[in-house]
Amino acid sequence: MRLLPLLVALVVLSCSPRDHTDDATLSAPQGCATIPQTDCDAAYNQAKKAPSVVTQKQLACAWLGIYLGACHPQPAPVPPSPGVGGSTASGGTTSIGGSSAVQGGASSIGGSSAVTTTTAPEIAFLDCNPASASAGKNPHHLLSGWHRRPDRAKHRRLTVSYSIVAPSSFPKANVAINLDQADLGSCTGNGTAQCLSTWPFTAKLTESNAVAIYSLATKLDSFAGTYPPTDTGSDGASAAKAAKQLGFTSLDFVAVDTVEGAQVALQKSTCIIGTDWTVNDSNPTACGEMKDGSAVQGGHEPQLAFWDAKLKRFGIRNSWLDWGNKRTGTSDTGYAYWSAGTLQKKLNAGAEIDCPVLP
Repeated sequence: MRLLPLLVALVVLSCSPRDHTDDATLSAPQGCATIPQTDCDAAYNQAKKAPSVVTQKQLACAWLGIYLGACHPQPAPVPPSPGVGGSTASGGTTSIGGSSAVQGGASSIGGSSAVTTTTAPEIAFLDCNPASASAGKNPHHLLSGWHRRPDRAKHRRLTVSYSIVAPSSFPKANVAINLDQADLGSCTGNGTAQCLSTWPFTAKLTESNAVAIYSLATKLDSFAGTYPPTDTGSDGASAAKAAKQLGFTSLDFVAVDTVEGAQVALQKSTCIIGTDWTVNDSNPTACGEMKDGSAVQGGHEPQLAFWDAKLKRFGIRNSWLDWGNKRTGTSDTGYAYWSAGTLQKKLNAGAEIDCPVLP
């Protein structure tokens, strides 16, 4: 067997493309898989005794083809990948509330947020509320739940200027009724939980999950105090890290600081946005617009839920009950929107958008 390295080298260095084509034929003849080991040994011995290097090369190609094709142990076949309803996709599994499989399988309340393989749902925007009903009942929730990160680099423009770079996108929520943070400043956890409970994710995170995200975020952020006992508020990037550490997702979130970047990001999933929150934000119009130009009440972080390219507006899903508008044709609640110009102004003022990193 001392000539084996030489024969292999001759095959690698000397076999022409035509030789390789012939070898492929020799390596898989009819019934090749049943060639006995003695035939392999005989072919090898014949190659050793050949009178010339050329003949040895030709026989070595033939022998190596037979050896690799029939005599060498073959790897076990790889089973096909599971289809829809198979193993857990991006988002991973978690011990907190169970795991959420790819759409078609089981989706556990409070489970990790896997990614569905189905296409984006049909877009439908917002219903206007009846004239007798207020879009926003101004519930005066605590508005100190979001804090601007001092280390966050901002992309600011001197004027409101943006381009339309992506089509409309309004991913479908997995839960019809939006979460309710009540009087706790957990908006960063609520926004993150609702993001991970919307297409393409499959989980249905609960208010207790949102509070768990918020609580850990207060330990990860740079602000004084933690919850419990102190309701300190937090920031979106810390809430995203907390959701990953708790097993609700395996994905990182990335900062998005432009209107154009938000349009592109919303093609793949929803996001979260921390911003100065104004009186008009608390009180949308009957058709859901949160208009620019009113006093700041505090800081708040809802889910950034849709982009309407035709009407140039960005929608949010809030974490307050009895607030906002329904998605047209559904029972999904808690929506309102800013014009793209208003969102641009919020970004100029330091608003922070964070979005899941998806392929």
